[in-house]
Amino acid sequence: MLLDLHIFSAAEAEKKGESAVDFTFTPEGMTPLMFACAQGNMNIINLILSAPGIDLHRTDNQGFNCLYYATYYGHVEVLRRLK
Repeated sequence: MLLDLHIFSAAEAEKKGESAVDFTFTPEGMTPLMFACAQGNMNIINLILSAPGIDLHRTDNQGFNCLYYATYYGHVEVLRRLK
């Protein structure tokens, strides 16, 4: 997976009205949860999902959400966790 990453800080996220966990951190509009779902990283996914207010339906600039990324990359365990 090739991404043009520009990592934003939690302070930048809060300035944009986003939470410190559920924020846009790539120019493409991906959130940490979307990225973790694409990678299949259950430790990070569980950590993010333990925070209040996580929006599983939030989409990036192309209209894709975390469920899309987990499905596209074939991470069945992630899909089970997100349901």
